[in-house]
Amino acid sequence: MTLGAAPYDGVADVVLAHFDSRRETRVTRGENRGRALANFNVVRGYRRIGSWRGAAERYPLEAADVAAARAGDGCAVIVQDAGAGPVLAAAAFAAPGPDAGGDRAFSRRGRGGSLPPPPLPNADP
Repeated sequence: MTLGAAPYDGVADVVLAHFDSRRETRVTRGENRGRALANFNVVRGYRRIGSWRGAAERYPLEAADVAAARAGDGCAVIVQDAGAGPVLAAAAFAAPGPDAGGDRAFSRRGRGGSLPPPPLPNADP
């Protein structure tokens, strides 16, 4: 996974999150007993894959990342100012096919396999 360069004076965490697009939970007790509740974009796991300081950087993904994405619907990469600061950039990636392997296994939904540079923290949308 590649993150592009952008003017940035801090240190940001790069986090990979595996998710299911939708999950249903059967309710067995209480006022909703007998119903199925739908939950969307349920994060099943996440891990920090590195730091970003404004320069273009490549982050190799482990085989476990590919396996976790295949077990669900895909993954998301989140670039966040270190220390639980604001999110600078994020993108969802489709789950890789059965013949894919390594960090080339992920394809960004609707675009190529790398994130654009994050916007400046105080930039207008």
